[in-house]
Amino acid sequence: MNFGLFFAGADSDYSSSRYVILGIPFDLTQSFRPGSRFAPGRIREASWNLESYSFDYGVDISDCSVHDMGNLDVEYPHEILLRKIGERVSEIVEDGKFPVIIGGEHSITAGCVSKLKKVSVLILDAHFDMRNEFDGSRSNHACVTRRLMEMRDAGTVEEIVLAGVRSGTREEIENGDGLTVFTARDLSYGMDDLLSHLSSLKNIYISLDMDCFDPSVAPAVSTPEPGGLNFRNVMRILERVAGKSMGFDLVEVVPEYDSGNTCILSARIIRDFIAMREKFKG
Repeated sequence: MNFGLFFAGADSDYSSSRYVILGIPFDLTQSFRPGSRFAPGRIREASWNLESYSFDYGVDISDCSVHDMGNLDVEYPHEILLRKIGERVSEIVEDGKFPVIIGGEHSITAGCVSKLKKVSVLILDAHFDMRNEFDGSRSNHACVTRRLMEMRDAGTVEEIVLAGVRSGTREEIENGDGLTVFTARDLSYGMDDLLSHLSSLKNIYISLDMDCFDPSVAPAVSTPEPGGLNFRNVMRILERVAGKSMGFDLVEVVPEYDSGNTCILSARIIRDFIAMREKFKG
């Protein structure tokens, strides 16, 4: 069996599913370590190392009606691809299902959110990603928060919360008016303020850039940054919002730099996120 073809436990058909996994193997604008285009397959492969039963949440994802619809065709110019990503994600949501997106680089998040309405966005990331353009592109993965802020200004995004950040230029920080930011340093002193703030949000789209983790936890990412979060930090954050969420993506894993651990961690997070959403949803 080719385990990389679909995520373990995702054996429902589309029509009967509640969760839909979609891979987006795209990494055109990654600026340090490319290769996240290989992550969807490698994370699926790693998922077969895990039990389908989530020990922490008491839920088996094989009971959660999960469908893996494979990978989106990414052979388009970047702007067209982002539009197609938005169309596919909105179709999944309109069909009453929960999209679980495996990237790929972080620029895909702008596409995922682009056709959604009145969502709050929680970004777990080491970087501000607030550049207006980078390497001549406004759609670069270093610009994704800036593009989401433009959606907020247009009224389609309600609020953007950025957690775990510890890297950015002076200009990015100065242009961050309107962002709700909890730095990695803030969170090292306690998470109560972040968790309290998240309790006030609803209809949340979650974007998990795996470089939010300290490189000792997740070394195989495109742009590693010391001083990051640990596994339990991230899971506590996800627990607070899982029941109120309407979409999720996991991005920026570069398997070439992995011993296998980062892909296994990513698969564990996806499995446990589905399990915790089932446990905590209203």
